Amino acid sequence: MHNGIKNYFDGKFFLAPLDNPQTILDIGTGSGIWAIDIGEKFPDAQVIGVDRNPVLPRPTPSNVRFQQLDILEDPLLFNAGSFDVVHVRLLLLHLQNPQAALERIASLVRPGGWLLIEEMSMDDEVKGDAHAVRSAIDLLCKYWESNGQVLAIGSKLEPWLQETGAFSQVNVHKVIAPIGNNPEAAADTKLGRLASMYKDAWRSTFLGKIHPKAVEFGLTPELTKQAVEEVDTLEWQRDSPLYVVWAQKSA
Repeated sequence: MHNGIKNYFDGKFFLAPLDNPQTILDIGTGSGIWAIDIGEKFPDAQVIGVDRNPVLPRPTPSNVRFQQLDILEDPLLFNAGSFDVVHVRLLLLHLQNPQAALERIASLVRPGGWLLIEEMSMDDEVKGDAHAVRSAIDLLCKYWESNGQVLAIGSKLEPWLQETGAFSQVNVHKVIAPIGNNPEAAADTKLGRLASMYKDAWRSTFLGKIHPKAVEFGLTPELTKQAVEEVDTLEWQRDSPLYVVWAQKSA
């Protein structure tokens, strides 16, 4: 996903006007690629990437380190206002009570610092002939909702951040990614590459282990197998919005 977003924004992987930040935190760092890129961009900064899962070893700049922890379970590991920049990507959708999580994350940004978020909303429908893809996505979304997750999370970010009263400005750039098998939707090369990466993510989801409670909703192995077969063979499209947010903490 990192390369798709970076390619779409002509090589940029953040939109905030960062001015020589010294302390940077990447929450839900995953592969660590964003932390590595930001560390190379600002070699004088100390960059920490945290994830609840281990980060696989890879070459990293000397100013970048990774730590396995769940910052939402133990937020006091870092003091409030500890970081010039805090970054979160595609994490909040998967959390229960994401508004409370967002408030805890926002507290880590120092006055005048920046909170950077990239997040999707999942409240759109699948169009086209891929019935198994549509059913699988719809059932997975119903399971997520039953689990307390917020499908329209991307569109909630701006009002939630404004409600905190902690930010002097909240900026949002919305990108509609036409995910699926629709040649016309992929005509724009940059957008097409971004959408293709999202499609690959859905394929990986269908191929991965499905939570037993999701199976109870009807997301059976037979359905996910059929969805995998349809992903690349039948015409379908899901216009999924990606929200890129950069908010500056009040000084």
